[in-house]
Amino acid sequence: MSAEHAKAVRHFAQAFAMDVSVKPENLYEAAKAAAQAGDLERGMRWLAEDLKLRRERITATERALREDGLTDERRAILEGERARDLRHIERASAEDPALANLRALPAFAELF
Repeated sequence: MSAEHAKAVRHFAQAFAMDVSVKPENLYEAAKAAAQAGDLERGMRWLAEDLKLRRERITATERALREDGLTDERRAILEGERARDLRHIERASAEDPALANLRALPAFAELF
């Protein structure tokens, strides 16, 4: 267990306790720190929440893309956002080495 990662996990937990508007990006970084610190339960919980929020954002983006009257610029922005979130999910599922400890858990595959 890395002392630096354990310290980061404590800081993330404190920050999340104080702020109800947590961004997926923060949850993902927290999940990585927890995984590297060996706090697998917390890492899985934070990763699950990150993925939930990103999937909600993808759904909202896809809904917005179906709206009439989108400018080309707005459409491009939305498509970029959707692609970024889809790529993130793909990277989390198979590529990010910081999640290796979580990836080894049977419950990890259920997140995807």
